[in-house]
Amino acid sequence: MLILMGEGKMPKLSAGYVAGFIDGEGCLSVFKSKPRPSRSYAEYVAVLVVVNTNRDVLEAIRDWVGTGTVYDASRASAMHKRTYQYHAKGRQLIPILKRLMPHLVVKRRQARLMLDFFETDSRDYVARDTILARFRELNLRGA
Repeated sequence: MLILMGEGKMPKLSAGYVAGFIDGEGCLSVFKSKPRPSRSYAEYVAVLVVVNTNRDVLEAIRDWVGTGTVYDASRASAMHKRTYQYHAKGRQLIPILKRLMPHLVVKRRQARLMLDFFETDSRDYVARDTILARFRELNLRGA
């Protein structure tokens, strides 16, 4: 539920509202970095990204979540509105996902998979690559 606070103020957000916003405008995924000369292994990073043209609502989501950053995104062209991106990553997503899980509809499978990712051993590359492949399937356009 969205609770209105008065004109000109950002409403107080609820778990249902944030989950709905993530369902419609967000992406939950895991990325794998390539090994670098300074380290011989790949790193995996779990991320939540939400994109919108309204910076205020993304900042309200960041405040509700309690972590993350809101960035200006580049315009596709001068004819497009400016967009903003909210990013949060890592293990700090665990309590957020657990809080949102009952309200997620579209991104519920990705949220469950991300929680599974956090339960794997960070050195179990086979398990993590399997999860990464599943995220790629779930996040395909039209899937």
